[in-house]
Amino acid sequence: MLCYSLNLFIHPLIIFTVGQIVNWVEGLEVVLLVYGIWSPGLLQSIPLSGPGFDVALEEVNSVYSNNKTFQMRRVYISSKEVAGCGDTGAYFDQISDYYYRSTGNCSPCLYILVNLGCGDPPMFAQLGREWSMLAISAGTASFNIRNRLLYPTTISTCPFQYRPYMVMFRKLCDLFNWRTVAYVYDTSRTLPFPLQLYDLFTSFIRLNATDIRLQLFPIPVAPSDVIIDESLRKILQVSRIIFLSGTPVLIRQIMVEAFKQNKTSGEYVWITVDLPEQAVGPVTYYRNDSNDEIALQAFPSLLQLMLCYDRNADADRQLKSHFKRKAEAFYGYKYPENRQPTEFTTSSYIIVKMIADILNRSIVQGFDYFDGQILAQHFLNYSYDAGPIGGIYVDSYGERQTKICLSTFNETERFFQRALFHSHTQESLQLIPEVPLQWRTADNRPPPDTPFCGFRGDDQRCGPISINTIVGASASAGLLLMACVLGLSMRCLHRSDTFSHLDQWWLLNESCLGVRTHSNMW
Repeated sequence: MLCYSLNLFIHPLIIFTVGQIVNWVEGLEVVLLVYGIWSPGLLQSIPLSGPGFDVALEEVNSVYSNNKTFQMRRVYISSKEVAGCGDTGAYFDQISDYYYRSTGNCSPCLYILVNLGCGDPPMFAQLGREWSMLAISAGTASFNIRNRLLYPTTISTCPFQYRPYMVMFRKLCDLFNWRTVAYVYDTSRTLPFPLQLYDLFTSFIRLNATDIRLQLFPIPVAPSDVIIDESLRKILQVSRIIFLSGTPVLIRQIMVEAFKQNKTSGEYVWITVDLPEQAVGPVTYYRNDSNDEIALQAFPSLLQLMLCYDRNADADRQLKSHFKRKAEAFYGYKYPENRQPTEFTTSSYIIVKMIADILNRSIVQGFDYFDGQILAQHFLNYSYDAGPIGGIYVDSYGERQTKICLSTFNETERFFQRALFHSHTQESLQLIPEVPLQWRTADNRPPPDTPFCGFRGDDQRCGPISINTIVGASASAGLLLMACVLGLSMRCLHRSDTFSHLDQWWLLNESCLGVRTHSNMW
């Protein structure tokens, strides 16, 4: 159970201002109204994301508060009932309750809504629009806010977006000329991502990729090795390019069975599609059991498609140590030894720095930063560089776009390494020369999506010749033979006639003799 030190408790709301000691100055006061989940079981929860806000606020206020430009603070608005994704949408009235009850007492205050819930609930964006207030969706993302007419004051800064997965999927299929692919997905709901990816795949194929044939194969809950074996036999009858999504245990189980079926050769492509940070851990071959050696032999045939971030290792480690101290001191959460602060924590940190940067420029340039729509427009097509820990890019629709990578398994080091990536800065896929893709084929080129003779061996290029084909070929050969015989006969007759004349060369034509009559004589 988490232990929180509350500075102020108002039932049923928790108004949190712990861990923030700033020297207030006269002038603009920026207040982040943060609504979210308290259960640390979710990566975007307040106990895990909150330290990012706190560390960044200290740094921002040391600069802008001291020079009397503005000062920032955050207020958490949440009830005990908001414990999971299903609860966030049910208690949005707590945001409006706080807004109408508490915000009227601060005329120089600029309020910004921040949602650490699940998805982009339309209600959250509607509140921002109605109040003309910048609304930042910092939890898990969807496509709702991309309609700028309906949600003109909302932007999404979630570190996990789904759109890059579909962009990468399309580009990989185009680059390697894959048109028949399979998607094998976990239905256990241990992770929500496989089913979310199912929705994305089916919608994308229906709307954007009619030339790609997608075969769907759900995997039941807790499948036995026999079920996996039978499923693979069905899958490999219709596809050689297999995208996978599921728990690390399931992905390993599939690869082990594929190896046993001798289906991890260069003829097949296995791609696991994952989120960067999952509550159940990363995809790995190692589970300290009898299948570790088999899995280690199978994993070099497995590629990994996943969002990726550019971080300086030392700076990232130092910052996350700071986050961990804040989490324990002000949120009562102590990280286990094998767990680090997530991208949501780092994202919260960068969000505050980005808001401060845009707000400072708005003040200098004289923009009406109290108008939420005007303020939101400054985030569109905007890149903020946070130095050694990376940065954020928000596209023209108000959605953060993150680099996505295709990684290959390093057999020596036994982990995945980036080999190819796509980002918003370049349209085409970018190869990483230091880590070439290993296709395990004879020519080290990506395999085709179908066998040369087809999955049933009946392709016309190498299948059995039909009776119609034989009859047609025979008729054509007969006609050709007749034409040849007729041509030879005509040539022989022509040559015979020519030689009959040549044999009488000595005979003169009467006209050539020039016989004279008496009338011509003189």
